[in-house]
Amino acid sequence: MASIAALSGTLGAMVRVAIVCKSEKEELARLLPEIETPVLIIAGDHDRAVPMVNAEFLDERLPNSELTVIDAGHFVWEEAADEYASTVADWVAGDHQGLTVAASDAGSST
Repeated sequence: MASIAALSGTLGAMVRVAIVCKSEKEELARLLPEIETPVLIIAGDHDRAVPMVNAEFLDERLPNSELTVIDAGHFVWEEAADEYASTVADWVAGDHQGLTVAASDAGSST
């Protein structure tokens, strides 16, 4: 069996990212709740490169996030371009504003 360092191309990159993500997941889980900037997470529900659990992990820990799942694979912006563009345009136009208010309200009640 080849060592991880010997893996090349897409598979090698995916394995290396998975190892880094796993080793740093605890630190990431600790830091994500401190990010107050609104975040739109877009995930393809047929993505075979990045599991949905990654998007859910981020959404559960980022206090001002919104997870949108689109019927597509890894390249959501190409495979479902219209839905992707509409989602981003709505977000930029102000759909995320309620998230910011909710965070401010939550912070002032403590």
